[in-house]
Amino acid sequence: MADWSLMATGIGIGVAVAAPIGPVNIMCIHRSVRRGFLPGLSAGIGAVFADGVFAAIAAFGITSIADFVEAHLGIVKLIGGCVLLLFGLTVGLRPPPSSAKDEEEDDSRLGMFGAGVAAFVLAITNPATMFGFIGIFGGVGSFTTSHHRYEDAAMLVLGVMSGSLLWWVVLAGGINRFRHRFRESWLRAFNLIAGGGLVLFGAVVLADAAIG
Repeated sequence: MADWSLMATGIGIGVAVAAPIGPVNIMCIHRSVRRGFLPGLSAGIGAVFADGVFAAIAAFGITSIADFVEAHLGIVKLIGGCVLLLFGLTVGLRPPPSSAKDEEEDDSRLGMFGAGVAAFVLAITNPATMFGFIGIFGGVGSFTTSHHRYEDAAMLVLGVMSGSLLWWVVLAGGINRFRHRFRESWLRAFNLIAGGGLVLFGAVVLADAAIG
């Protein structure tokens, strides 16, 4: 029988991991401001799947994958840092739309799918997130000795993804509520801030890869 307390625990973990400001948060906020709720949420969906992958690695004890990532940490950081730099430059140099309506209409399903994929790449190439999941799940522990270990692990993973999704819905919805009050000059400044933040994240990751 499923242990629904593990689902609640997973939801808490999902929110806790998704909420801190990071590259995907910046991306979600940026798209929500410029394009609306669904385009902003599409970035969060990519992070939900990445969190699901990390949670599965930790919950099911797939140590071989964790060991592989740890052994190739420099390459992972290099790829992640380059992705962040390129995406940050794209965001920072993008001109503001002539109107919020025009920008929202330009965002096709393919564009939202691309944003989700980009967010997934940003999240999945962040090794700190994976090791954070492993550390958090190490504190949960009890499900590993259960007679329904795999069922309990699946409940935790589902809970993590639900909690992560909840955060992105709240974030994109909250930003979308006030986006029409933003002036064009504010959007231009926001592009620079968001792009600069992503470039900074990328520079830190690349510097860490060089030092390591």
